[in-house]
Amino acid sequence: MPELTRLGMVCGLDRGVLVTYCQTWALWREAVAVIAKEGITNQTNDGLRKRHPACAIASDASKTLLRLAGELGLTPLSRQRLDLVPEPAAENDFERWKRGRDEARCSGS
Repeated sequence: MPELTRLGMVCGLDRGVLVTYCQTWALWREAVAVIAKEGITNQTNDGLRKRHPACAIASDASKTLLRLAGELGLTPLSRQRLDLVPEPAAENDFERWKRGRDEARCSGS
């Protein structure tokens, strides 16, 4: 959350939405792991093959994740709507040296 807060995308009031996003992410991962292990279908007691219940859980969680990601500014489109201004990157020693050299060249020194 520190990165999202620093960028002005969330604040303390958004904690509940962020917690729900994290819990839903964990649920989605668990459902996907079950599907990977057991397959997308399972056999019922009467011998029929049906879609594994974890598929519905993963699908519902996916929809919820996408909706919450939009609320939290975690999608490209939602970030565009936030009109965030990226922080300038910190200048390193090489960049400072190069800038000084370029400025000296422009001033004729």
